[in-house]
Amino acid sequence: KKKAAFGLAGDDNSSAGSLVFTDARIACLPIQSLYGTFAWCTSELVLRSLLRDLEWGKLCLEEEIPAVSGEKVLVTEGSSLIEESNKKIYLQELDLESQVCEKTKKLAEKIANLVFPDDEEWRKTFIKRFAILPENVFNYLCEMGTQVDARTKIDSEKGVVIKGGLWYEEALPAETILTGMVWCDKVYVKDIQAEELVEAYCKGSKSIQIGGKNTTGRGRITLSFTDTQKEG
Repeated sequence: KKKAAFGLAGDDNSSAGSLVFTDARIACLPIQSLYGTFAWCTSELVLRSLLRDLEWGKLCLEEEIPAVSGEKVLVTEGSSLIEESNKKIYLQELDLESQVCEKTKKLAEKIANLVFPDDEEWRKTFIKRFAILPENVFNYLCEMGTQVDARTKIDSEKGVVIKGGLWYEEALPAETILTGMVWCDKVYVKDIQAEELVEAYCKGSKSIQIGGKNTTGRGRITLSFTDTQKEG
């Protein structure tokens, strides 16, 4: 099944993988918050892109995306992000006006059910920390809110940095939520059906590590699959 799902290398017996994974695109970016520790931030444009992809997969949230007015941040009732005395939200070095919005809460509930289908506590945590930002604010935080680490390569004999051995690595912060789609294309291995591959690799939740930075603790992700039916 693994060979059928992900392909087989080789000159004579090579074949493409049958499972097709799209790029994972940002849905919610966790940003440091003075209240509530961090906020799951998104924007109108990101949400519209998300809903378009879900509709393509025959999964419609049936919720209206609320419009952000001015520089206000839309949050849910009972949000953990608001400073009670002045109703402001503090994200990194920015202080922003908050606006409680019922449409935002309904949308947060739907997204939480997709991301944390089996964990009620995390659904509650997500809803209390969900925030829809103005586009310019979200763009700024996407640029300034990622994790950037300086790395060095050390000469094992001299114990000093090798010439040219300084570089920087940028990573998405922990708790980032990305979305994408996967489907099964033509199966090249005999006696294997598309339904079998989907059942084996694209069901429920799976915790995996991807990329080449596993020794530094990078690339740990949880995949959460939601079934959809696409005609044709």
